[in-house]
Amino acid sequence: MLQNIDVKKEIKNRLDQYLKLKSVEQKKKLMSLIKLLINLYVSGVKPENMVLRKLPVIPPDLRPVVQLD
Repeated sequence: MLQNIDVKKEIKNRLDQYLKLKSVEQKKKLMSLIKLLINLYVSGVKPENMVLRKLPVIPPDLRPVVQLD
């Protein structure tokens, strides 16, 4: 699903949507999304790489021991 997102096209769509909005609150939310998309585009990070597929787990011997009351 995330592989199908074209970041450049999405930025353009969101900017067009931003210009049509009247509500200040909605504009703030949309601007934060636009900034995120721009940063993804500039850095070259693909959206599908933002989701962890494997969760690293520290072996039990190396985990800190916490005493519960």
